Amino acid sequence: MIPSYIFIFILIFFTTCDSKKTTIELVNSFISKEFLVGAIRWDAWNGGEVTRQVERSLGPEKYHSRLPWFSEVINDNTVVIDGSPQEVMDQEIDFASEAGLDYWAFLLYPESESMSEALQQYLNSNLRQKINFCLILHNAFGVNDEKWPKERDRAVALLGEPGYQKVLDGRPLVFSFMISYKGNFPTERFTDFLQTARDKNMDPSCVFMGWNPTNDYKIASSRGFEAVSAYACGSVDTTYTQLCQRVEDSYWQNAADGNVPYIPLIITGWEKNPRKDNPVSWEMGANYHQQNIFPSLATPDEIALHLDRGQNFVKNIRRFVLPIL
Repeated sequence: MIPSYIFIFILIFFTTCDSKKTTIELVNSFISKEFLVGAIRWDAWNGGEVTRQVERSLGPEKYHSRLPWFSEVINDNTVVIDGSPQEVMDQEIDFASEAGLDYWAFLLYPESESMSEALQQYLNSNLRQKINFCLILHNAFGVNDEKWPKERDRAVALLGEPGYQKVLDGRPLVFSFMISYKGNFPTERFTDFLQTARDKNMDPSCVFMGWNPTNDYKIASSRGFEAVSAYACGSVDTTYTQLCQRVEDSYWQNAADGNVPYIPLIITGWEKNPRKDNPVSWEMGANYHQQNIFPSLATPDEIALHLDRGQNFVKNIRRFVLPIL
């Protein structure tokens, strides 16, 4: 069997009907069937304090074009973002399938938090067979000792769900981003998670999401990770084109030069003015608050071309990229 390859990127659905349709069509036209293409999901739209903060950040009229497609504009400074109806998830599944995506990678938050509701909506959807899913281990690994066994068992159970993305001859694909317990990498909990999965005859293939592929792999490989990737890339560049070049040089080429197993990131932007104007609590100390310049917003054509270059990169360095058999 000819192997295909994992490829992960972040997808933005634009808010107006014409641009959203254009984005879906462009991305679909550039996706190669040789690869699996995934999209990261950070679901801050289902209610609670996180939703209130992003509503405040995107409330000013100048940022309304960046609202999720299901948002409601109340006035020039007030918006309501409610992604809680099941119909919203069902429509997003259709959008993703039409765009040619193979899987979504959901950030894993504690089950009781509103940030976990979108994952449950996906699991409840009658359309879920149109797109696979996998996990990005995240804040769920930071719960207290009493809650940890339940969160561990929940994460492991999700690996066995129908439609969970498999790689390397049937192994569940698992990403990890900034997992921490009491300020440190949770070595014992990560080992516990892996062993619990293996006890249930599942052997996760784990990918560490960091900031410097070669350096990250030196540490992550000793902890049980088999490959590295990235979640985002901060930038003081002035254009999206320059941001893409930064990712292609400091992430993709860095991995190739270091000869490390790597899953490329396709970035769709780093324009943080909404959160600089109206800060969110989880990024109060972020460096971008000192920035005066951010990369320009991407067009659908620019995103699609970045994706195309990424796929060409993977074709040229197959020996470095985690295969799917």
